[in-house]
Amino acid sequence: MTKHINHYWRILGTGISFFIFGLGTLFIGLLFQIMAFMPFINPQKSLRKTIYIACNAYIRMMKQLGLLDYSIHVEQKKALNSTLIIANHPSLLDAIFLFATFDNLCCITKAKLWNNPFTGRVVRVAGFIANDSADFVEVAAKKIKAGENILIFPEGTRNSDNQNLRFKRGAANISVRSSCDILPLLIHCEPNTLQKGEKWYQVPANKPLFSISTLAKISLNDAIDTSRPVTLQYRDLTKHLSAIYQKALQAKQHH
Repeated sequence: MTKHINHYWRILGTGISFFIFGLGTLFIGLLFQIMAFMPFINPQKSLRKTIYIACNAYIRMMKQLGLLDYSIHVEQKKALNSTLIIANHPSLLDAIFLFATFDNLCCITKAKLWNNPFTGRVVRVAGFIANDSADFVEVAAKKIKAGENILIFPEGTRNSDNQNLRFKRGAANISVRSSCDILPLLIHCEPNTLQKGEKWYQVPANKPLFSISTLAKISLNDAIDTSRPVTLQYRDLTKHLSAIYQKALQAKQHH
């Protein structure tokens, strides 16, 4: 009986959390759209810091409500500069966890977020990059060369099977064009929740545990032959990244 009550509470609590997220995002977007007209404030930097603080508060709230648990062990996050951060994408909450981990990220986002009334203002003022723009690779590479850290999910969307990842070439293209290092993060969720195709109310029978950890940092020159034509470098690096994640996820599954 207690288990059923807990399950129903997590459905209700998830709905409440999503409602709070929507209102919070709308408020923050409106606030910083106004602040953009204030010459003494850097709205982009301030908004990214606010996103970091708000996402930290949000995941702590979800934990306190008994909706999930999490464990974050990410190294080097304070010393990052001109780095491409990548992660697998098993859940709708992945980006929130990563924004709660890094305090100044530029994220490559789905195009639909730019037209969403809740998130549109936020992604614009924060200086994020839409993944459907014709020059998103060039823009991301330019930002990395200027010292920014870029976050991208190489799969392009959430997966429905965390053991069969299909990486697109966006991450590899950015790394090759900017000659930057890559910091791969491994996200694991047990049991799975909020995967692609799932509704918000389809919560698992047991409370999910999210774990986020750092894999070994990747130097472009160590990962591929950079003397090959760039189109082959894109392909080689995509395969290299996919293999790293497949191996890490298999090890996690059998741990």
